[in-house]
Amino acid sequence: MKRLTKISIIGAGALVLIGTLSGCSHFRTPEDRAQKMVERVTDKLELTEVQQGKLETFKDKMMTSRKNMKQRFGESKEEFKALFDASTIDQKQTLSLVSSHTQYMNEQAPVIIATFANFYDSLDLKQQADIREFMSDYDEHNCRWGSHRFFGHN
Repeated sequence: MKRLTKISIIGAGALVLIGTLSGCSHFRTPEDRAQKMVERVTDKLELTEVQQGKLETFKDKMMTSRKNMKQRFGESKEEFKALFDASTIDQKQTLSLVSSHTQYMNEQAPVIIATFANFYDSLDLKQQADIREFMSDYDEHNCRWGSHRFFGHN
C-alpha cells in the first residue's frame, strides 16, 4: 500500500473515532450533569462558599430523591406490566400503584422545596434577578424550539 493511502486511511479512522467520541460526550451520568450545573451556577452567580454549600446540599437532596424514586418506580414496573397483560385492567390496583408513587413524591417535595428555598434565600437581590432572567430566557428558548407544539403554548 502506498504511504499516502495509509495516511489517508489512518486519518479517516481518527476522524471517525473523534466524531464518535465527541458525539457521545453528552451521555454523562446524572451525577455528572448535576455537578456540571452546580459549577455553572457557581460561576455565573459568583456564589460565596456558604451559598455554594447550600447549592451542593440542594443537589445532594435532589440526587438522593431521584435515586430513590427511580428505584421505587423500577420495582413497581413489573407490577404495571402485569396489570396490562390481563384482558381487563384492575383499576383499583392501578390506582393504588399510582397513589403510592404520588405519595412518595408528596413526601419528598417539602424536603426539596425547603432545601432550594434555603439556597435561594441566601442569594442577594442581583443573584435572584439573574436566576429569574435565566428562567425567563429558558422558557422563551423552549417555545422557540417547538415545545409549544406538544403542550399547546402560544
